[in-house]
Amino acid sequence: MQEFIKLYPINETERSAFELTSGYTISGQIFYILERQSKFDVPVYGYEFTYTSPYSPIASHIVNMPFVFGTLTNQYIFGEKSAQPAQRDREFSDAIMNYWTNFAKIGTPNADGLPEWPEYKSGLIMDLENKIKARQNNNLDRYNFIGSFRSEGVFPLRWRNPEMKTLISSDHEPLGNMRTRFLNDVFFPAVEKESGGRIKISPHWNGELSISYENLNTVKDGSRAQIIVVVPEYSVKELPLHQLFKSFPVGSTGQEQVNFFRSIYEKIPALKDKIEKQNLHVIFVATGFPAAFFGHEPLNDLSSIKNQNWHSASFWHKDFLSNAWAIPVTMTWGSKVFEALADG
Repeated sequence: MQEFIKLYPINETERSAFELTSGYTISGQIFYILERQSKFDVPVYGYEFTYTSPYSPIASHIVNMPFVFGTLTNQYIFGEKSAQPAQRDREFSDAIMNYWTNFAKIGTPNADGLPEWPEYKSGLIMDLENKIKARQNNNLDRYNFIGSFRSEGVFPLRWRNPEMKTLISSDHEPLGNMRTRFLNDVFFPAVEKESGGRIKISPHWNGELSISYENLNTVKDGSRAQIIVVVPEYSVKELPLHQLFKSFPVGSTGQEQVNFFRSIYEKIPALKDKIEKQNLHVIFVATGFPAAFFGHEPLNDLSSIKNQNWHSASFWHKDFLSNAWAIPVTMTWGSKVFEALADG
């Protein structure tokens, strides 16, 4: 780390970031090729393009092309029309074209009237600047440092494809209904694909890792699951505003309702703050469905449920049942609901 900081000072963030990116992608790889080729009995020539002028105010990738081909028309790569080329721009372009064509014709860029371009040896390169001259490569230490991570010429695979991270998902409902099938068959695969293989989701269903009333605390803890479905009414103490708000919207349905909820979560600070205070990040918003009670036998009217056992996972629904003189029984979402209906 000390060597890295020495080569890429933290108090020169922008410059260090540029040098590191350049060394890893373009210039560092060119240096690697120069080093390899120079080991053979063939002439090798290296250069760095640093020329600037009002016509060409920065020295960067592809800026040298008009000088190489002699096409000194207006430069647009800087975001707007540049200054007109001056005489020194044309003279510099003539020198560059001579170097390139000489190398193509006779295998060396050198010719009478041009500054001597030495073969690449121990980092000796040509500085194509306002005054063309040979010099040592100023970035040798950086290139050697980056090159030290190569193995047989190749950087570690993890630099390009970071190690895959598995995220555990928990759901209080069984896999099979419309929402859980959508998560399993559509949403999770889409997340994995967008991550470029960096994320793998391991789903768990039917309250295997956490029941509905525990979901918020489970995902906050993060040790058992990192993705979870949080229903506000099961966490009303922590998310009272969300539970109250979601109970009243009328009018929009389907995707319009989803868009409405997303926009409200962004526009009302109190709703967003509650989420952030729970150390949560919303990655998917799903709207609910109309609540319905299912009985084992037909009912003639509401009064028929008096003194009957009715199961529900929602304390809101249990309050409704109590007010209708039924006997509410707590039962979490899952297979037990279907089993209870089956045996009566």
